[in-house]
Amino acid sequence: ETPKYGLIYHASLIGQAPPKHRGKIARVLAAKTALAIRVDALGENNDNGPTVALENHAKVEARLRVLEGGSAAAVNGNGRART
Repeated sequence: ETPKYGLIYHASLIGQAPPKHRGKIARVLAAKTALAIRVDALGENNDNGPTVALENHAKVEARLRVLEGGSAAAVNGNGRART
């Protein structure tokens, strides 16, 4: 029997999150993963490597830090908190 959020729930980023935030992080990770897959599948320039995946990984980690810290800091497009 798989959990409510599917197999992605077993990812290391999800395991780092506190239990009350795991659902949110699972949904964020699923959305970012789907975007990276679309770019890889439909993108014309595959020579640059996984740039979208690396940017999305930083954004998911930033979101996790925001949720853990309890602050409502906005995150810009680079996955870094705005100051």
